This record gives sequence, C-alpha cells and structure tokens, in this order.
Amino acid sequence: MTKSIKARDEIKRVQTTAIQAFRQSQFEEAILATEEWMYLERKHGEIESAAVAETLNFLGKVHCTMGDSDSAILYFKQAVEMMRKVQPDSKIMAKTLTNIGFIYKQHERNAQALRLLEESLSILEKVAPNTLTLANNYSNIGMILKDMNRVKESIRREKQSMEIKEKIAPGTESLAVTYLTLGQLYLSIGNPTKAVHYLQLAKKIAIPLDKNPLKLDVTMTLNEALALQLKKGQTKKKKRAKKEPTSLKEKVVAYKMVRPKLLSPEDRLISI
Repeated sequence: MTKSIKARDEIKRVQTTAIQAFRQSQFEEAILATEEWMYLERKHGEIESAAVAETLNFLGKVHCTMGDSDSAILYFKQAVEMMRKVQPDSKIMAKTLTNIGFIYKQHERNAQALRLLEESLSILEKVAPNTLTLANNYSNIGMILKDMNRVKESIRREKQSMEIKEKIAPGTESLAVTYLTLGQLYLSIGNPTKAVHYLQLAKKIAIPLDKNPLKLDVTMTLNEALALQLKKGQTKKKKRAKKEPTSLKEKVVAYKMVRPKLLSPEDRLISI
C-alpha cells in the first residue's frame, strides 16, 4: 500500500520524536512515541511489513537499553517472525538477529548467540557485502568464539573483518581495534611474533588518532608480546648453546660424554 505524502510526514515526525527521546535517555517518552509510530505504519500500510518490524526492533532496543532483557527479546522475536514472512533476507532481519544474539551473549548463552549471529552473517554476506556492517558481524562472531575458547576460529573471523576494513576503512579506530584483537588472540596462544606484527599495525593507527584508552591497550599488549618474544628467543639460544658446543675443547668434552664405553676383556662376548 502506497502512503500519501501527509501520512509519510506524520510517520516521520513521530519517528524523529521517538529517536530523539531515546538519545536523550527519555525512555518512557521513546516507548510511547514508538508505539504511535507502529500504529501509524499499520494504519497507512500493512499490518505486517518491514516498516512495522522496524518499530518492533526499535522497541526492543529501548527496552534493552533500560535493562529489561525479557521485554527486549520479546519485541525482537516478534520482529524476526514478521520479517521471516515479509522480507527474510534484509538488513532489518540481520540487525534484529544480531540484537537478540547480543542479549544472549550478555547472559552467557554463547551457543545460542553464535547461532543467531551466524544466521545474521549469512544474510549480510548476500545483502551487504564489503560493508562495515558485515565486518563488524565477523568481529562479533569472533568475540563469541573467543569466549568459547575456539581461538583459531576466532582469528579466522577477525581476519575476515580486517580484510574488509583495510579496503573501506583504512586508518580508522575500527581497524586499529581489529588489529589489537588479533594481537591479543595470537598472544593468548603463545605466538608473540604474529602478535607483535598486528599490534605494531594497531600502534601506527592509534598514536595519530590520540585515543588514549586505545593507545594504552595497544602499548601494554605490545610490550607484553615483545617481552614474550624476547623470552622465547633467549630460550632458543640456550637450547642451541647446549646442543652445539663451539670451541674444540667443548667438542672434545661433549664427545667424551656421549661416546660408547669400551667393554673390558672379561665383559666381551665370546664368539663361537
């Protein structure tokens, strides 16, 4: 159903009121305005539509911000059910699935969160390829995989996020955070060399941006990685030094330590 100009203007006015109230943390006003927004979408359009689902999604967002997770999930699920009927492959659907996933993650229901975010990912790969939305989804999945101790899979997802950000958002804080995350992941599995590589990339971006918390995180993690790299290097040198005597005297001593002991005449086997 095509909306008239007057109807579109009325909806836009109420929508703007809802968004502004939400941004100002006036949550009760935001809820009332969003409910009116939903009523107008149904009055001037369809009972079930992507526009109505968007209002349900926004109501879920408001309740989530208020700390009412149960009500938030209820609205998000209503939006998902509606979108499955009217527009299953859409950004609204992907966004709503992600929102539910985040609530599940907050409640440490990681398996359910992962399933929803992967469903969201399958949609975004079709409708929003090579976008920051897709890149952030990869990172979100990586974060959950890390919490589930599936670090190698987490690294793979973060690298997918990195590849997109390097193309469309070079030199940004978002890319620096991805480099930092990769550095932390490699450090957690005892690979300081790769950790240092990504942390140095993060540092190149973070220093000019003058983002103090980010700079502090990058600097501290980089120092930790460099210390581990140095420690591993010293350990390898010690092992080589033990295995490979350098002077002639050391070689003679080493030979005496490992050469076979000659049998005394009485110990020798008698050949028949």
